[in-house]
Amino acid sequence: MATGCRDGIYEYSTLFFHTPEKNIPDFFYYPLCVGHYFCIPPYRVNRSRYDSFLILYTKKGKVCVNGVTEELFPERLAKRVSLSPFYFSRRFKQETGYTPYHYIYTSRIHLARFYLKTSEDTVKEIGYRCGFKSEHSFCTAFKNEMGQTPTEFREG
Repeated sequence: MATGCRDGIYEYSTLFFHTPEKNIPDFFYYPLCVGHYFCIPPYRVNRSRYDSFLILYTKKGKVCVNGVTEELFPERLAKRVSLSPFYFSRRFKQETGYTPYHYIYTSRIHLARFYLKTSEDTVKEIGYRCGFKSEHSFCTAFKNEMGQTPTEFREG
């Protein structure tokens, strides 16, 4: 292993985390985590989930990303951070200005906007990919949030 290198990552690599303020989710993109890694082969990262946009720039080497989607519920998030659902919801709202449910809902709509503008997938496929149970529930939620149907948004 190279000097100043642990687990294939050099010590001068950097990683920053950001907790968004309550007005940030109104933006289409916003950073949650930013880093600059200097690695040596055979460095590898395996994640079972990454519930955000991921932008990778690889100067040398290769990257392989496989998408995995799981249902996201406030109760599951509370359990993941070892808090009661009530306390987690209260603290989450204090920190972000949104209830966990509304934050997840808004994030799903933002993700749908991205797919509607950048893919040729059907509205139904996008709705399912973003966590909605049916095309109807997706279209209703999208229209309530955006003031237009997914198709109107895509064509606009």
